[in-house]
Amino acid sequence: MKTTTCPECLESFSYEPKILFGHEVFTPAECPGCVTARHMATEKAEQQQEIDRRFGVWNRICPTIFHDTDPDRLPAELRPLADGWMSTDGTGLGFVGLTGKCKTRAAYLILRRYHFDGLRVKPMNATRFGQLCLEKFSDDAQTRGNAIQELQDLKTAKLILLDDVAKERFTERVASELFGLINDRTEWKRPILWTSNIDPAGLRQALGSDKGDPLIRRLREFTRIVKV
Repeated sequence: MKTTTCPECLESFSYEPKILFGHEVFTPAECPGCVTARHMATEKAEQQQEIDRRFGVWNRICPTIFHDTDPDRLPAELRPLADGWMSTDGTGLGFVGLTGKCKTRAAYLILRRYHFDGLRVKPMNATRFGQLCLEKFSDDAQTRGNAIQELQDLKTAKLILLDDVAKERFTERVASELFGLINDRTEWKRPILWTSNIDPAGLRQALGSDKGDPLIRRLREFTRIVKV
C-alpha cells in the first residue's frame, strides 16, 4: 500500500499501486470520498438537467393557461382521475360535458403526470387537428412534412389528448384522418385521452354514420367515458 494526499480535501489516503514492468502506472487523483462526492454531484446535476429539460418541453406543449391548475377546484368526479389515473391496458379516458366543467384542465394534469414520468405525450385541439389534415396535402414541402410528422406523433405517443372533439366541423378529410388515428391507436392499445362538449350521439351526427358508428364503437370499447 502507498499513501498520498488528496488535492481536493488535503487528506491523506492509502491506495494499492498498480505496477507494470516495475513502474507504477496509475495513481489516484482523489481520495475515495472525494471521488464518490464528485460522482454524486455529477449525477445530481444530470438529474437536474433532465428535470429542466422536461419542464422546458412541458412549457412548450402545455398552454400557459393550464400551468397552474388547482386540482382541488376541479369537479369532484374529475379530481381522482386527474390525480391518479393511468392506463394499464390501453384503455383511454373521455370527458364529456358542457363548456366550463374543467375537462381540459383535468386532462392536462393527467398528461403532466405522464410527461414527468418520462413518457411521451402529445396534446392536440380540434382546430389544430383540422389544420394539420389540410397541411398534410400542402404544396409546400416543409409545411407538408411538419404536418405528416405531427399526425404520426399522434399515432405513436404513449398518451395523446384530443381536446374539444367535434368542436370544428368535420370535413370528409378530417373525419377520415380522425377515424384512422383512433383506429390505429386502439389496435396497438395506445390510450387516448379526449374531451368533448357533445355526447357520442352528437359525435355520430357530426361524423356521419359511415365513420361515426365505428368510431363511437371504438371510443365506447376502448375509453372510459366520464360525464361532467
